[in-house]
Amino acid sequence: MSAIVIESLKQKIASIEHGSIREAYNNSFTTGSADFDNIFSSYGLPKGALLEVLPKTYKQRSSAIGAVLAILARLLCDKTGPVIWCQLRDPERLHLHAPGLAAFGIDPSRIIKLTLKSEQDLLWAMEEALDCPYISGVVGVLWGEKLYNFTASKRLSMRAKESGVSALMLRSHRANGTTAADMRWQISADES
Repeated sequence: MSAIVIESLKQKIASIEHGSIREAYNNSFTTGSADFDNIFSSYGLPKGALLEVLPKTYKQRSSAIGAVLAILARLLCDKTGPVIWCQLRDPERLHLHAPGLAAFGIDPSRIIKLTLKSEQDLLWAMEEALDCPYISGVVGVLWGEKLYNFTASKRLSMRAKESGVSALMLRSHRANGTTAADMRWQISADES
């Protein structure tokens, strides 16, 4: 057999073996960066899913925010609606900065930032935002969490699936416990 025929057969076998994986990701998007996409998945990121991003250490928080912003930049290319950014009121934490968003290719006018008093309010606002299929995405920032658990994440995941809108949860490096996130990544900066 020629190498071309063998390669064709390998591709057919792989497509049969991985058919269920491809079906799960048939409604996916990519960030636009092949290197970045390969880190997460060779099939892109699923739409209508709950995705968690955690920094590896406290010092890596800005790297985790950068990863979230890269994903948001791609989400905003795919849809015309805004992104709902939910964050707790805390003057000592990292916040969005319009010139920084522009550097990521994100129009700051497409971000609706909600500054909330409590974690309960943040989770409720995310759930309600996910009910609107016209928005591009929902982001929640929880640097310290007490109420975000499997039940809360399951509600967010179900709402995301129903609306087809992706939800990103940016969590602390100390976050632990089981959640219903569809994907979870630990981000760190390349120190080379």
